[in-house]
Amino acid sequence: TGILNDPFVNSTAAEKYATIMYTLGEYIRLLLVPHPLTHDYYPFQVPIMNWGDWQVWLAFVINAAIVFWAVKAWKKRSVPTWSIFYYYATLSIDSNIVFSVGAPMNERFVFVSSLGFCLLMVYLLIDRLPALLEQYEWAGKLGLGLLVLIALGYGWKTFDRVPAWQDKFTLNQEAIKVSTNSARANSFM
Repeated sequence: TGILNDPFVNSTAAEKYATIMYTLGEYIRLLLVPHPLTHDYYPFQVPIMNWGDWQVWLAFVINAAIVFWAVKAWKKRSVPTWSIFYYYATLSIDSNIVFSVGAPMNERFVFVSSLGFCLLMVYLLIDRLPALLEQYEWAGKLGLGLLVLIALGYGWKTFDRVPAWQDKFTLNQEAIKVSTNSARANSFM
């Protein structure tokens, strides 16, 4: 019943689901731009949101549009449809929608789901982008070039983040730089 085991213990149902919607938007943002990264999103790093917050509605619109598009394209059995359903199906386990997982969000919760995101990005850059620009012979090279740039950026971010995981002290020392409001990170430091 403690807040470190259930971040929504003192929240209304509306606040809980508004916060969950906000975190679903944050997961998409972090997949697109993985910065800043932290291991700690415990209370009070992710603020308790309500349905009056614009970030909640932005996350709702983005997620609803993605799901709507996937449902509409379901009969095509396309790579994007499969990628989107895979992303949401695997994320649903850790999303706090069904049951509380102890933290409002965590980057590791979206790890398996990121496979759907990665497959979608490869499909869009290698298949769809050249098809849209088929009149240009360099379109395939553009898609591959963008994919390589993205992979290099994510790879750099991965290696840049590795030193933070040296031990518990360095991990929490890095966490409080990003998770300034986290009760857990500040307590551990």
